[in-house]
Amino acid sequence: MINKKTIIFDFGGVLGSDADEWTKSFKRIPEMTGLDPDELQDIWRRHWKEVRIGKKELRAVFEDMAMHSKKRVAVSSLEEVYMKGISINQKVLDFAKEIKQKGFDTAILANESKQGMEEKIKRFGLNRLFSKIYCSADLGMAKPNKDIFEYALKDLGKKEQDVIFIDNQEINVEMANSLGIKTIHFKGIGQLKKELTKML
Repeated sequence: MINKKTIIFDFGGVLGSDADEWTKSFKRIPEMTGLDPDELQDIWRRHWKEVRIGKKELRAVFEDMAMHSKKRVAVSSLEEVYMKGISINQKVLDFAKEIKQKGFDTAILANESKQGMEEKIKRFGLNRLFSKIYCSADLGMAKPNKDIFEYALKDLGKKEQDVIFIDNQEINVEMANSLGIKTIHFKGIGQLKKELTKML
């Protein structure tokens, strides 16, 4: 019996909005704080390495933003606006549904905060489409660390050649490749469909 392939999707930049899109998905936050996108990005970077492996809550980012804000703003307001700004790429989500309907397994492997991943699962019903959802903050490890890829493979019960990993960040794709996992460096839905169709 041929082992059924598992297609693993990243979330930010593939299935949905990147977590730090201050000029796009979360553009209300610069307006609310008076901070420009570069200033917001500096704050984000101060916390993200620990947030993404569950050592800090996402709230720490918004507390820092509120503290440095040039306008009076509540931390809870920033959190609310951020969560509402999270978006899904419907074309990629629909394609993932097509893949599942054809009999392939689908999973998510994402560098995400616990709070952010919970919101995405709830709002977009991700757990109904993806058999496994691996959140870096829940696991205490993040891409491009090889340990998170090895954990996912073991948990899925899959060999490297039976998995295709899709991510928009080259560093993550390179690490997966180095482990023998087939990969697609995501640049758009058209390119994804073309490359994945060839590989299946």
